[in-house]
Amino acid sequence: MAKLTVRKSGRVPRHQSNPTTRSEISSTSKSINKRVKSNKFTHSRNIQTVDDEDDEDKDEDIRPSRKAVKDVSGELFTIKFSCFLDDLCVYEDTNYVTLGEFSFREFDTQSLRKVDIVAKELNCGFEWVSGQAIISGNKIRVADNPSIIVSDEQGWKKVERGIELAMKDNKTSINVKLIIRYKRKGGMITVISDDEAGDLKKVYMSQCC
Repeated sequence: MAKLTVRKSGRVPRHQSNPTTRSEISSTSKSINKRVKSNKFTHSRNIQTVDDEDDEDKDEDIRPSRKAVKDVSGELFTIKFSCFLDDLCVYEDTNYVTLGEFSFREFDTQSLRKVDIVAKELNCGFEWVSGQAIISGNKIRVADNPSIIVSDEQGWKKVERGIELAMKDNKTSINVKLIIRYKRKGGMITVISDDEAGDLKKVYMSQCC
């Protein structure tokens, strides 16, 4: 019977790995290229910044422009003031003043003194009836002339407010007609009648009941 001879080799046999085809390598590289994006380096000089000042400028452009308020503190207006006892004018004058310059209290006090003098001459009493101010001027229609009741300082402040608004509305040649009235109580009544002989007028004094 023949003997079998087995030869041993000192070399370790290499492990044969599974062969990889080129198609698999190319497909893998393509998938990697699709997933990974190349980030380009951006220098800080190329980065655009937005300043807060630019934003503020834009906001100012968007905001509606406000009209400048007209300063009328130095503008003059004409005031014609008078005081009546019934139909008799006991005090009147004209002045040219600015806002805040005319004192209604002083005018009222002066008028009261004038009325008191006339009332003593007529031997009668008197009492307050009304006070009224009418504002007129260029570019103010007669129908729109404000008429304001004035009996104290608060009433006069309303008049000055109306004058101020008219000035700011570019109204010119503003005039204020201020009239206060008193009526008599008792004493003498003045009766004026035409003389039949001419145009002269006679004044008669009669006792008031």
